[in-house]
Amino acid sequence: MGTSRVADRIRLFSTFGVPWEAERRAWLYPVAYITAGVAVSIGLGLVSRDVTDPATVVLRGVLFGLIMIASYALHSVGHVLSANACGAPMTRNLVTAVRQVNHYTDAEPVTSRQHLLRSLGGPVANLLMMGVGLLLWAVVGGPYVIFLTAVNALLGVGALAPIPGVDGGVIWRELARH
Repeated sequence: MGTSRVADRIRLFSTFGVPWEAERRAWLYPVAYITAGVAVSIGLGLVSRDVTDPATVVLRGVLFGLIMIASYALHSVGHVLSANACGAPMTRNLVTAVRQVNHYTDAEPVTSRQHLLRSLGGPVANLLMMGVGLLLWAVVGGPYVIFLTAVNALLGVGALAPIPGVDGGVIWRELARH
């Protein structure tokens, strides 16, 4: 397996001055999440014994998949905003076949505080969306709102786990330095 080259990337758009690029196989990313959404939809139908026509199950699954994709994008936007705010901006967000990868090319040394703050951006964005989802669920309810809430709770809390390679690994490392 080789590493991707810049020529193999497609420029998608920019958010707050940060370009989003896609690798050649990035088309697998939405396919994977939409497939996962369909699997969740099928599982919910089986657990609830909801006899729904296949088209409805697939449509519900596609919407679940799009909610997952949007929640993961929100996570990345949280990192973009926090990185800009703390003065250690992101260089690009790269969409791969399985996830989004935040890239930083630090021209100057990054302080422990800057590492901490830019790592917190993604989880905080998801936890804020979880809060919005809980408010929406209390007002309007519905399976899509509770799914949005659950996905953002999982992303936000999961990203705080003290595991190298996820935000929590950086967060807990930087907190231990103080």
